[in-house]
Amino acid sequence: MVFQNYALYQHMSVYDNLAFGLRNRRVSEPEIDVAIKHAARILSIEPLLARRPKQLSGGQQQRVALGRCIVCNPKVFLFDEPLSNLDAQLRAQMRIEIKELRERVPTTSVFVTHDQVEAMTLGDRIVVMKDGLVQQVGTPLELYRRPTNRFVASFIGSPMMNFIDLALDGEGDSFRLSAEGHSFLLQARRFPALGAHVGSGVVAGIRPQNLRLGIPSGDNQIGFSWSQSSSVTNRFSSSEWVTPTSASPVSIPNWRSCLMHGSRCQLNLPTCICSTAAPEMC
Repeated sequence: MVFQNYALYQHMSVYDNLAFGLRNRRVSEPEIDVAIKHAARILSIEPLLARRPKQLSGGQQQRVALGRCIVCNPKVFLFDEPLSNLDAQLRAQMRIEIKELRERVPTTSVFVTHDQVEAMTLGDRIVVMKDGLVQQVGTPLELYRRPTNRFVASFIGSPMMNFIDLALDGEGDSFRLSAEGHSFLLQARRFPALGAHVGSGVVAGIRPQNLRLGIPSGDNQIGFSWSQSSSVTNRFSSSEWVTPTSASPVSIPNWRSCLMHGSRCQLNLPTCICSTAAPEMC
């Protein structure tokens, strides 16, 4: 198990920290030495074996904590938020190192985290939980493209998915979805699952990355009109936008370089990327 706070013995050298568990098992010193040198080579900490933990950086201490598990040759690794104490740059570096470590040491790993970026980059399969209940299990792309409920949709992806409350009505061979100031059609043959919700309200989930700037060029695009708000969520990746009749912000990729603050704009969403999901989302 790799802990959040590393759990290293400060009065011991790195070598002795790595050897501690094996010595408690009464493993012979020659076997311990071989195991430690093997782990140190994998983690590139061979020059650090004589140092004390207080002489190491956060990333180096994290590698020692990983090495302490590797020397025991476990059947399963349990990572308990091991990167939460690191700064952003070091956290990104350690994600790469852990990914590479998993390729060199093909052992099943369970990674506990509240950071969806860590889950998406490190996980082969992700279990999303809320209040102790499993919400969805799947690969990163399955969770991103086909979330089973609103919680999973909002948790996975950055910036967060936009949600718009819409009224759903039938109109010939199409469905009309409408909200304050917005109305668009979806072909019934492409979205048959919406038929069960005609006459009721649905929630549309829109990924910011799928929105495009410009007037819709045909029936294969959905048009929206927004004015930019004074609040900017992240000047490097996304902005907040609001409708004239609603204070609900909508995140989109950052186009501030070509739009004046407070100006109106036209956005469009290609219908080819639309799909039906859970009953409360479309």
